[in-house]
Amino acid sequence: MSVRNRIGLPDHGRVQLKKRVYQREGVCTFQTGSLNVGTMKGKSREIADLMSRRQLKILCVKEVRWKGNKAKELAEGYKLYYSGTKSRRNGVEIILDKELKEGVYEVDCKSDRIMAVKLEVAGPLLIVLMHLKKHLKEVRSCQVINGESVGPQHRLLVAECDIKIGKRMKRKCIRPQKIKWKLKEEGPRDEFVQKVLSELKSPEDVQEWWEVNNKTKKIGEEVLGKTSGKGAPPEKETWWWEEEVQNKIKGKREAKKNWDLNGTQAAREVYRIAR
Repeated sequence: MSVRNRIGLPDHGRVQLKKRVYQREGVCTFQTGSLNVGTMKGKSREIADLMSRRQLKILCVKEVRWKGNKAKELAEGYKLYYSGTKSRRNGVEIILDKELKEGVYEVDCKSDRIMAVKLEVAGPLLIVLMHLKKHLKEVRSCQVINGESVGPQHRLLVAECDIKIGKRMKRKCIRPQKIKWKLKEEGPRDEFVQKVLSELKSPEDVQEWWEVNNKTKKIGEEVLGKTSGKGAPPEKETWWWEEEVQNKIKGKREAKKNWDLNGTQAAREVYRIAR
């Protein structure tokens, strides 16, 4: 039986995908896929092998049959985001390779049949949906691949998409403005104390206490100033998740696993020290 793709090109049999991602001027092209697996139980490794062998950057999977909405790491650096219900019925997921997963901006799980992942690809914000009708013009070619054992009742659909590269979107971080902490400096501290004492009197009721509070804040803003609300500059932020911390946590997990497997006193002592 002859199979034709969505844009009217004939299927030439088994597809040999030679390039994973390549760019033309102003355009980023990569391979995406869609598959109905029936169930994901025991198929995580097979899915990772399938994406690696077919060189897919994105794979949309249906009939996952998992509970809840979560994310999970797969083999070879792939990461999946799935949307399900309380019962093990239906469910969809989107799997990204190790390059695209770093640019995930937002995950929106609508239901057990519809979900979306927003990510940055070479600059612009790309929205990956389980249904891409309005983006059909971005599909260069689309073919059905036979012979995949992951979903024997369904065939793998592979599409080659063109994404226009635009300007990188700047993320605005808006935080509430706060009074600057300058009370360690002698000059601002003395000025703050003098102005507060000159404005305040001994409060007698609740309303006067509120007035004291408001006057103190107002004087603090005038003397000390307020922050911009943009947050600390990137070079001033402290990132505690450094390599030393990662190695210690990894050693602790390995010691716990060794103790669970062996159950010896020596393994228990190693785990106690690692904690």
